[in-house]
Amino acid sequence: MSAAPDLKSLLASLPGDGEGPRFTAPWQARVFALVVALAEQGRFPWPEFQRRLIEEVARDGDDPEHYYECWLAAAERLVRELELAG
Repeated sequence: MSAAPDLKSLLASLPGDGEGPRFTAPWQARVFALVVALAEQGRFPWPEFQRRLIEEVARDGDDPEHYYECWLAAAERLVRELELAG
């Protein structure tokens, strides 16, 4: 399985103010960390998560206010489809 991308590169691609990613609520940072950790552990290929995230963002209309909701929805789909939760 593909490992998660370099964390520094990933953080640079997130919405933010140039000083780092902008998490407006604690759950956003948690879902981000959970997804990255699962990918780093080899629980799923990173491109599989990316594909689902792209689909969720497209469905949501690319509204930056809902970006991390898209992360959560993509993660939930992936966990369900790969039967990672018991």
